[in-house]
Amino acid sequence: PSTNLNVRPQPTLSSLSFHLKMEEAFDKIAAGSATTALHRLIETTLQMYFLAEKVLYFHDVSSIKILYCPSTTAYCPHGSGIIGYTQYSRKTMNLPEVGKHASYQFSTEGNLYGPDSRVLSFPLYDGNCNIVGVVAVVRKHSSPPFTSDDEKFVEYLQSKCKLYSRWLFQPLIDDNLVPTLINTCRLKHFIEKVQEKLVKIFNCRSAEIWSIDKGQIYKYMVNENQPKSIPIDDAGIAGF
Repeated sequence: PSTNLNVRPQPTLSSLSFHLKMEEAFDKIAAGSATTALHRLIETTLQMYFLAEKVLYFHDVSSIKILYCPSTTAYCPHGSGIIGYTQYSRKTMNLPEVGKHASYQFSTEGNLYGPDSRVLSFPLYDGNCNIVGVVAVVRKHSSPPFTSDDEKFVEYLQSKCKLYSRWLFQPLIDDNLVPTLINTCRLKHFIEKVQEKLVKIFNCRSAEIWSIDKGQIYKYMVNENQPKSIPIDDAGIAGF
């Protein structure tokens, strides 16, 4: 009997289930990215996916060469520690006992994951293959080690993040921003609305609005109908 060598094998039910599970995890991140900070989405979604003790997302602040985790306020320089080495090497690191890796630094990382923890760390990229962040998935030593399927999901997540980086990693201007501000009638309401919008657009903790008029510096305050004059020496970055 003749056989058709060009016929592809049909995917098994387990492989289809695995792919659907990966898609569901990424869809949660993509769907929530318009209203929720990216680091929170990645940490909560991946913690459930991997059944991990915790997940840490570090933003790559390339202008000052550090990696910063908003949820813990921890940071590390490029190339330093497990997170820094992951950023430097651009590789996925599956570490059954993280303390055995030469880059592990207990003094700076011990409070994030102990030396006997299982850690799966990997970078995320934008559409131009620039690293935008590093993820560390942490399990206790008593938990199962990370598998090749876990690493396949990391590859899937990396490819999806590159494909959708324009929406995930870039601050997007809300189409309703200008109409909302135009319809505001009082200065204090205007300031409050602008600050709320800026926090969402730039994914930051807070936003301040200052103005300079003929060498005088003013700070606009929420619930105040007039800007407050601030001495230059007390104006911080704005004064500088």
